[in-house]
Amino acid sequence: MKKEAEILLRLALAFVFIYAAASSILNPSSWIGFLPISLGKMWPLMNWLIVFSAFEVLLSLWILSGWKLFWSSLTAAIVLFAIIITNLMAFDIVFRDLGLGVSAMALAVLSKK
Repeated sequence: MKKEAEILLRLALAFVFIYAAASSILNPSSWIGFLPISLGKMWPLMNWLIVFSAFEVLLSLWILSGWKLFWSSLTAAIVLFAIIITNLMAFDIVFRDLGLGVSAMALAVLSKK
């Protein structure tokens, strides 16, 4: 049953990151507000959004592959917790990321040999 739980968590986390990446490219105005404003001083926020979306797709594929699953899960958890921390004022929206972050941590624990 451990393997099945691991697969379900991998599918769920990968879906979340792939959906967010696709949605942020298709509807950037709904997502760009979640990026820290200070990033826009270094580079246009739309560019950051595209780069982050590409990162999310790569992270999804890494999680789905199962290769070094502990590290991909830990990376996912860090990303999710960073999203929460940088958007605390919108906690009523990003509260779901807390459960997803803990799910990513659970996947990391399950994958540790």
